[in-house]
Amino acid sequence: MEDGLKFNYKLKCKIMEKFGTQNEFAKHIKFPREFVSFVVRGRMNLTNTQKEFWVKTLESTVEELFES
Repeated sequence: MEDGLKFNYKLKCKIMEKFGTQNEFAKHIKFPREFVSFVVRGRMNLTNTQKEFWVKTLESTVEELFES
């Protein structure tokens, strides 16, 4: 994995809790499942707008899911 990138366990757990799988979450938010996987694995970052959309869908906060 590249420097500065890390697996987002909190995001993964919240997705599993609310949707069961990353694939179901991706379908629900109409994002490619590969994109969701890249975000969870720390290979891509979301824009602030995307973060807000994801946390609203997951009934969480940016601080909980995206801040270390």
